[in-house]
Amino acid sequence: MIIKTVYLYDDQTGRFISEFYCQQSPLSPDEYIYPGLVYTDIAPQITANTWPVFVNNAWVNQSDHRGVVWDTATGLPIEHLELGALPAGLTITPKPDGFYHWVSGAWVPDIATAKTETKAIVNRLAREKILAVLPDWKQSNLTARAVELVSIGDTTSAEWLYIKAQWDFVKQIRAESNIITTAIDAAAALGAIATLEQDFIATLQGL
Repeated sequence: MIIKTVYLYDDQTGRFISEFYCQQSPLSPDEYIYPGLVYTDIAPQITANTWPVFVNNAWVNQSDHRGVVWDTATGLPIEHLELGALPAGLTITPKPDGFYHWVSGAWVPDIATAKTETKAIVNRLAREKILAVLPDWKQSNLTARAVELVSIGDTTSAEWLYIKAQWDFVKQIRAESNIITTAIDAAAALGAIATLEQDFIATLQGL
């Protein structure tokens, strides 16, 4: 049996669909059984990153970036379904993990955002550490009691020393967070910023 190959394409967009192998008609060997879709005898040439489209009785290879691409404004992956050049604001280059933004056709480190967000994390972790030991209500009570002790001249009793130790703990955490945020401001690379964050976490764990 002789097989004839034809090439199917979408009747609306002209996009190549697939090859189709037509068999000879059992009733008439000189005829073939063609598919119920639009087709051509002309074979398309598929090249890298393109897809054939049948236009004016000829195949035209269009850029093909269908699939996952990245939004250059948000860095998020999205599904792209159209042939042709990518619209502005999309790229086939994956965004690296971490603080990067799109500048002049490439993902580059976003140092400013990394600093802002990492300092926010440091401040949040410092506050959480303080509140785990001294909730706001306890801080208020200790402050009020310290004022009373000072008013009566008691700055040597065990109670006073206990209150002082609690505030020394708070001051130590705040001093450590200030040191780290200052170092973050001076950092020039994402790796250095990430290392400072981890150093602060380790410091808090040791307190």
